[in-house]
Amino acid sequence: MTAGELWRRLCFLLRRKQRLRELEEEMRLHEQLRREQIGSSASRQFGNFTSFKESVWDFWSFNALENVWRDLRFGFRTLTSTPGFTIIAVLTLALGIGATTAMFSVIDNVMLEPFPYADQHRIYSVVFHDLSSNEAGDRTMFPAPELLDYQQAKHVFTDVMGVGISRASWITGGAPESINAPLVTANAFQFLGVDPILGRYATPDDTKPGASPVCVMSYAFWKSRFSGNSDVLGKTLVLDGLPRTVIGVMPERFGFWSADVWLPTTINRATQLLPPWYYLLGRLRPGLSTKDANHELQMLAERIAPSYRPNLYTNHFEVRLQSFADAATQSVGRTLYSLLAAVGLLLLIACANVANLLLARAGTRKRELAVRTSLGAGWARILRQLFMESAVLAVLGAGVGCAVAWSGLRLLVAILPSETFPDEAVIGLNLRVLLATVAVTVGTALFFGLIPLLGGLRQDINDALKSGGRQLSGFGRGQTSSLLIVCEVAVSLVLLCAAGVTIRSFLLERQIQLGLSPTHVLSAQVFLTKNRRSVEQQTRFMREFTAGLRTITGVQDVATTTDFLPFGGATTELTSSTNIHTGQAEGQFALVDPDIFHTLKVPLNRGRNFTETDITGKHMVAIVNQSLVKKFFPDLDPIGQHIDIGTLAHLPQPVPNPRFEIVGVVADFKNRGIRHPVSPEAYIPYTVSGLGGFEVMVRTAGNPEILSRTIEKEALILDASTVVRHIRTVEEALEAEVYAKPRFGLRIFAVFAALGVLLVSTGLYSVTAYTVSQRKREMGIRLALGATRRDVQALVIGREMRFVAIGIVAGLVLSFAALQALASQLWGISTHDPITLGSVVLILLVVGACASYVPSLTATRVDPAETLRAE
Repeated sequence: MTAGELWRRLCFLLRRKQRLRELEEEMRLHEQLRREQIGSSASRQFGNFTSFKESVWDFWSFNALENVWRDLRFGFRTLTSTPGFTIIAVLTLALGIGATTAMFSVIDNVMLEPFPYADQHRIYSVVFHDLSSNEAGDRTMFPAPELLDYQQAKHVFTDVMGVGISRASWITGGAPESINAPLVTANAFQFLGVDPILGRYATPDDTKPGASPVCVMSYAFWKSRFSGNSDVLGKTLVLDGLPRTVIGVMPERFGFWSADVWLPTTINRATQLLPPWYYLLGRLRPGLSTKDANHELQMLAERIAPSYRPNLYTNHFEVRLQSFADAATQSVGRTLYSLLAAVGLLLLIACANVANLLLARAGTRKRELAVRTSLGAGWARILRQLFMESAVLAVLGAGVGCAVAWSGLRLLVAILPSETFPDEAVIGLNLRVLLATVAVTVGTALFFGLIPLLGGLRQDINDALKSGGRQLSGFGRGQTSSLLIVCEVAVSLVLLCAAGVTIRSFLLERQIQLGLSPTHVLSAQVFLTKNRRSVEQQTRFMREFTAGLRTITGVQDVATTTDFLPFGGATTELTSSTNIHTGQAEGQFALVDPDIFHTLKVPLNRGRNFTETDITGKHMVAIVNQSLVKKFFPDLDPIGQHIDIGTLAHLPQPVPNPRFEIVGVVADFKNRGIRHPVSPEAYIPYTVSGLGGFEVMVRTAGNPEILSRTIEKEALILDASTVVRHIRTVEEALEAEVYAKPRFGLRIFAVFAALGVLLVSTGLYSVTAYTVSQRKREMGIRLALGATRRDVQALVIGREMRFVAIGIVAGLVLSFAALQALASQLWGISTHDPITLGSVVLILLVVGACASYVPSLTATRVDPAETLRAE
């Protein structure tokens, strides 16, 4: 089509009525002129007016588009003529499309585009994995010299930045306040590529020798502490005793490292392995695959490893890249993708439901379609018309579904586990999500529009016209309708099984015995980053800190440990020279004070606790757990035996010949998380060495949360550079770290499963009721020929339950394969748990029986006399 022709057709379309009037006037003028010339035969020679007008219309207009528009208008009128059917179909689709849109919004904003950073998909972190250890966990933090080594990998990264965990004491005129102030390399803001909303960000010039110390403020800190006043630029913040000038405020969505302020810094090799350590981020060079980049990094690591052995590198290790987005969302990613698959199944049920409704409805329109065919309409024309009706339903369902998604997202965000996705992620409807909704709408229109066309329009035109629109077939529906019912039940069973095993797993996980008492215990992680580097300094701080906490009203017990209970501590190689058969094994060690077992209410099974002499004299004694005894001394008395803790010899302040005499045995308690078995562990006096940080455990008589600020205040009074994090009760820690994610999954699975059952029940009820209403004549004839009402009712229910039973069998087979994706998210239960499967089967049988029972009553109320009189 040429540009001129396209323009002509557009002009005709815009001035359609006027052009048609002009065409009719011109045609009448031609007819009048011919009549004047040749008389009464002019009309016959001129031809059919309507045919001539249509041929001109085809030449001037977009005939195909106008036909589609007419089909859409007719489809809309047809749907409005049956409001009950339309409302049910639209609401059914809205549930499926709305749930899909809401879940894809979460996936898109949390997993695909979580950050506002430039080229975020090319930002990777470097992960070190020790292949010689079976323990889970990788190293992602690097000391300054090692970071500089990886920064030289120019053939892998175009740029590299680092960020170190740090808090700063903010002196505001009163008591010092600890704020989150991570250290960032001078190029960090240029690397991330986000402009500030006020002022400027830090550059490498701000960290050169002689430059004035500066800081960049976060949006949340600016709003909460400075009321969003633009005069904040140029103000001086005294952080750790050093005045720093505020040079910029970052946007609201820029929440990198959950900072209050960012402190630009310069790193150098002079710090050796001393803290702070840095998290490394690099932007992958364009065109370089992660496989090739991993190979290059592995060769670099093997070159520099000898300089850092044995502290950082073992003889067998692996260095690899990890996407920054994956690292930030790995704890919730598998759950979200499982839920996306579940919502896809829910959409499938909704589509099958509407397809079945359309199929039943198509049966009542057979005479209408036969008449249209006999008048010259081809099957392609009829298929297009019916497909347009499906498209109208899909569009209406998508519109209502977007409203459902918008409201559902607010509820979904409210129950998302905290700290499982980046702070920068903004979950909401955006252009990509809406485009996905359009794609889903088209897909659903194709799915539930084509199935009825293929299954419900195969008929003989003469038979349809002779029957007067009545169904003369038996009670059984077509194979397509039956197959859809089977599919709905099967998919619903998979959803119910997923929800059932998730709930059962969560309940079993909640029943796990920790081996310690978490009630009324407040915990906090304390890091001594700047002024407490030696063992003596750390020991003095811990003594003064715990002594101060014990004087607080309501405090019953205080203890410290280097374990972050109940999630584990420092791993090590444990060796026993006494039992040569056991030799060496993986385990853990913790530096503790004597009150830790009393504070956690862990019983001492054998031997004694640490004494004050052990603590002050740095005696090489240890208390071990029962798992270590079973591992090393199953047939010996452990008291008086010796255990070697290998890692102590390689600390920044090493312990020579780290062999400890066992003086006591405590009961096992969880030290590797909830799901993992207890690891062999040795507890030694906290004065023997130092790890630069510890966890304080405070047992209180009342509500421990009221002491949260007190713990931080006591630590800052002793040392303003102290970093105090994660102040929460042990029960809150368990909720956040262990139970939040599975609870979120089971809630959403339960909602989807409930919606699936609702759709199956309403679909089965609607189709059965619709079919019974169209076959009242057949019911009347059966009753007239001697069938009892109970026979008719059994026929209706039996037919439906047969399809339900077939669907249950198909669903059980499908669930054996589909639920394998959930295996890694479950604990203490199989994906084929017999109790869950039995409960789900019973639920679907009850739902199927109830959904078909009410329509069966309608079938029994048909009057045989009225049926025979109608014949």
